[in-house]
Amino acid sequence: MNMTHNSQAVSRAFVLAAIVLSGCGDPPAPTPDAARSDAPETFDLLLDTESLAFGDVCVDLRSEPVTLVIANASRTASPPIRASLAGADATMFEVASSSCGDGVGPRDFCSVEVVLAPVRSGALDASLELTAGAWSASVALEGRGVACDGLTLRPVSVDFGELAVGATSAAMTFTVTNPGDQTSEVLSASLTGLDAGAFDLVPGHDGCSGHALGSGASCTLEVIFRPTDVGTMSAALHIEGPALGVGSATLSGMGVLAPPSVRIDPASLSFGEACTGATAELVLTNDGATPTGPITLAVSGADAASFAIVESDCAGGLEPGASCRVTVRFDALVPGEHDATLEVSFDGGSASAPISATGGSDGVLTLEPSTADFGAVSVGAVSGPRIFTVRHVGCRTSGPLVVAIAGRDIPAFMLSADLCSGRTLAHGGSCTFEVTFAPTMAGSQSAAARAAASPGGTGTSSLTGTGE
Repeated sequence: MNMTHNSQAVSRAFVLAAIVLSGCGDPPAPTPDAARSDAPETFDLLLDTESLAFGDVCVDLRSEPVTLVIANASRTASPPIRASLAGADATMFEVASSSCGDGVGPRDFCSVEVVLAPVRSGALDASLELTAGAWSASVALEGRGVACDGLTLRPVSVDFGELAVGATSAAMTFTVTNPGDQTSEVLSASLTGLDAGAFDLVPGHDGCSGHALGSGASCTLEVIFRPTDVGTMSAALHIEGPALGVGSATLSGMGVLAPPSVRIDPASLSFGEACTGATAELVLTNDGATPTGPITLAVSGADAASFAIVESDCAGGLEPGASCRVTVRFDALVPGEHDATLEVSFDGGSASAPISATGGSDGVLTLEPSTADFGAVSVGAVSGPRIFTVRHVGCRTSGPLVVAIAGRDIPAFMLSADLCSGRTLAHGGSCTFEVTFAPTMAGSQSAAARAAASPGGTGTSSLTGTGE
């Protein structure tokens, strides 16, 4: 039940006819029932009524909008007109729309629409307050909340706020109640309105559709907002039980372009064991819907000095979907763990990625194979040569290499070729030497092949063989 009066129509027609349609002459006098406030001489605003009547409106339902017309009877545009609500029951009224926010042009008019959504029974007291510069006016709002037997839907209005286009909001829960004394028929929920496609009932969370509600019973359903375009969007949620009418709620939200969002790949950069001068690359990608603007790069953290940004094509920023590259160099001279963070800053956002490296030792020589068994060889005979490889995995160039045989049975093992002694090896460098076995007596015999340098340390391989 929602009863309104049409007395506004009479005065509205008079104001529009007298002000808008008259192209000349002095501004007309206001109608007998029109309210006129004191206004500056530069503009003259008239209201088409002193009050807006909403009649009886069911508790938990919304009235149809009731419109107030504001006309400018002067030849000078008014400043912006602000509309607000005041009074003990102001929260039960809502300014649904206004075309007055930019003011009213000479001999033109604008309108403000107000709705009533009572949450209790009884007469309701509020007012619509209007201001434009020094001008102000107050319009009484008259309505009454009444208990009805129809379905109620709460909340009666939900604003999902701003959300990036294509993103999905958190679900909002609505409660449907049957306040009457009879069981409803099977309920059905629907979304209507120009932007209904931007809202959706959450699958699996509609406990109302397909069910009947007993007297005093309630059910819930959930709605999400997923903007499909930029701008303000609105729709209506309806829950219908044919015998008990329709409960409705207004839905609104605003779609905005997704802000820039920089993704760093890899998300964490590890050099592993590395020497000074080692480099690694990261890729930055803008996953947002707007440009980043200029990008600033920096390395932070306790070991920031251990890393340096040596190359980047990111400074100019990234368009949506675009990528750029950053090259980081490991500069530490000290062995051990080094940890820092790559910091990426841009307009309205930032991103970061941890960086780590283990500084390599100054010099580390390895010898392969680590063991060599020459098998059985006749006393006085010489075996075929075995090849050994010396590798330098340290971070500094080794000192001059010295290759030698050491151990208990040195005379039985001989260096038959040596391409290592006297050489230096850079990081990753290698050389080879050969060893033969010439037993001088029967039985098991052993020794060791060693390659040493400073820096570099010592690499060792065990040698065994049997004389027969």
